[in-house]
Amino acid sequence: MCGTAEHLNGNFWWAWRTETKSLGWHHGWKTGRKGWKAFCRENAAITVEEHLKTDPPFEDQADANWHVAEELTYWTN
Repeated sequence: MCGTAEHLNGNFWWAWRTETKSLGWHHGWKTGRKGWKAFCRENAAITVEEHLKTDPPFEDQADANWHVAEELTYWTN
């Protein structure tokens, strides 16, 4: 289990990068790649905070990716 907040944030940050890239969201940022990465970091921090309010820490990176992909379905539908 990934338990520390720092570890959780890092895994969710990577999950945000992976899942938004699969949607093509890494293109078109006025601030370029740095803007997209900042967007992912900011949303990862929020995701971690909200996730830990109601759910136990996720099991691994695949679990983090699943949670982010699930969240993004609400953004894209």
